[in-house]
Amino acid sequence: MSLKTVSNSRIRLYEIINGAHCSTSSSAGQWSSSSSNTSSKHCVSAGPLLKWMDIAACMSAERHADGSAVTMSMDDMYFHSPIEIGTTLEIVAQVNCAFNTSCEVEVTVTSQKATNPGTHVIHCMGFFTFVSLDEKGKKK
Repeated sequence: MSLKTVSNSRIRLYEIINGAHCSTSSSAGQWSSSSSNTSSKHCVSAGPLLKWMDIAACMSAERHADGSAVTMSMDDMYFHSPIEIGTTLEIVAQVNCAFNTSCEVEVTVTSQKATNPGTHVIHCMGFFTFVSLDEKGKKK
């Protein structure tokens, strides 16, 4: 068995935010900036964001496990700033810690401002726990 590094499990996904990712109602699960120029209907809802984070985390866990993995938990989710329509997101997932049958995956969601290339804005981060499965769907 060869040793695996964090970079071996690193996954990068990209999403461009459009109106379909945003909620027009004032429901829970979305956040907006304190700026009076930005209403919450122009910001991505938490649902699509968590879905993309879970997909990236699962891809990272499965790459590490060399097989199937399932989400056991999402925790320590931090929402730092709103994400507006037109933003291109980079979703990066990597295994931070591995155990016998499970692993912890960190996911960070960032974007770059077109006016200041090279400067990343952190929008969200969180930690996911995955369990690896064998061919029969049982814990490895």
